[in-house]
Amino acid sequence: MTGNEKMHVENLVNIDLPPTVDFEQFMENLRTRLNVLNTSVFLLEDNLKTNSGNKTLQYIQKINLELQRIRNLINQTPEQYNNKTEK
Repeated sequence: MTGNEKMHVENLVNIDLPPTVDFEQFMENLRTRLNVLNTSVFLLEDNLKTNSGNKTLQYIQKINLELQRIRNLINQTPEQYNNKTEK
């Protein structure tokens, strides 16, 4: 491998990883949100068997809320890591 190739490879691999504690907290928050989402889907499926329209709408709203929370977690996380590495 030439010097230029080695420098190019090193630049590709040079990634600032988030601190382990922050990443573990992120994963725990994500797992919690996914568990809530999973429960809502289970309740929705169970509710569809009984044909209760009002409850079905509530479960769908809960699922959409949890999906939005997961999106927010994912979207905010890189900013948190970048802010900590710049300080």
